[in-house]
Amino acid sequence: MSKLIKASIIAGILMHIWVTVSWMVLPFHKATIKSFSDDIQVQLTVLKNISSNKKAVYALPTMHSGKTGPGPSAFIALSPKGQSFSWEKIAFDIVNNIITAFLVGFLVMFSGIKGFNNKVFFTTVIALVVASMSTLPMINWWGIAIDYAAVEIFDLIIMSLVLGLVLAKFTKN
Repeated sequence: MSKLIKASIIAGILMHIWVTVSWMVLPFHKATIKSFSDDIQVQLTVLKNISSNKKAVYALPTMHSGKTGPGPSAFIALSPKGQSFSWEKIAFDIVNNIITAFLVGFLVMFSGIKGFNNKVFFTTVIALVVASMSTLPMINWWGIAIDYAAVEIFDLIIMSLVLGLVLAKFTKN
């Protein structure tokens, strides 16, 4: 179990490093997130039309109104007070990655999978399952852009490869 904990910590940190590089250095995410032509006007319109100052998810048109038709639709994760960098968010991400690595490592260790390559393959399949259960439905139900979803799935696959390589190295064959 101590090997799994050590592997989870290493994998969690490396997964965080990958996501940081993916979002901050590589052009993929920047290319898939568009800007409004007048951010200030959109911000003022949003603030004027929200029901509270708490974080919330909004849908346009209103989800249960039955109204459909011409015009844009949107799925918005809204933070009225804004978002900013914080060390707490970094720590949360790393801890979440460590917990994820531990849970996947638990599955690897207790599934009876043998062999380095098989363990790496197994973690990659888990990433594809996660994408199938989370990212692909967002394309279908919320109209998330395919290029954005593809980058998210790419990140999941890379993170799962990093995770698989670390777990395969540290867990018994």
